[in-house]
Amino acid sequence: CKNTGEEGKDGESLYISSLTNGSQVILLRHGESTANQRFTQNSKITKDLNDQIFKQSDFDETLRDAQLSDVGIAQCEAAQAVANSLDIHTVITSPLRRALQTTYHVFKTHPNFSKIKFVVLPDLRESLNISSDVPVNIETLQEEFTALIPQLDFSELDKLDDKKHYAVSNLDPWIRDKVIENLKPKEDDPCGSNMYDLLIEYALPFHPGAFESRWNMLDRTIRTKRFVKDYIEANAVPKSQKVVISAHFVILYMYTGKWEREYSRDEVLPHPDTLLRLKN
Repeated sequence: CKNTGEEGKDGESLYISSLTNGSQVILLRHGESTANQRFTQNSKITKDLNDQIFKQSDFDETLRDAQLSDVGIAQCEAAQAVANSLDIHTVITSPLRRALQTTYHVFKTHPNFSKIKFVVLPDLRESLNISSDVPVNIETLQEEFTALIPQLDFSELDKLDDKKHYAVSNLDPWIRDKVIENLKPKEDDPCGSNMYDLLIEYALPFHPGAFESRWNMLDRTIRTKRFVKDYIEANAVPKSQKVVISAHFVILYMYTGKWEREYSRDEVLPHPDTLLRLKN
């Protein structure tokens, strides 16, 4: 998003025009997180994802529910000019910290900030594979971010039986059931339980591969698409207004249907719209 003179301005204008005249739904990936930053640093040392250096950083508890790096915040602020030019109706965001931060820093200077609706959707969390994907206490984040975005709507999380452990509720059934069966109180944990310890224990044998299956990710993608479609209809969102989805690489990549064999344990997965048509 650097301004490089007239050429830069022309490029930005074309980009704004493409967003304005394009799809009603805009996908927004979070800025660089501290976990992304660590990965980049490690990649300069080795490209072998099986190297111990990646395992150590991927399961570093200090990176749990990773926040944006300084570079990530700067990336969000650089995107404000484009965001401010768009007529935004709603931003639907992942509940993970880096996505909530991105949502705030991209839209905080929008001329209609106070009128934009902001909705937190648990199905938009990142594929749960490493420490940065395990949430901290959502109630703490709710307090932190409603102070920044007063209209931030957490009602989709409030519908869950166990809000603090929302990341477990939409995991693969075998993982979910195993975690619930072995869940115990843990006073010094942000969620007050051993959820983090259990998830990391179960994820370790899969590293550097995917712990949460891509079929489960596909199921979450289908639910997200259905939610967005129903939301637009229920709120009579004009076609001239945009709905932004602020989330993460894997869920957004799957939302587009453009994934390859390496993102699946088995076969190339079908586009979620195909399954939506079959299920509707």
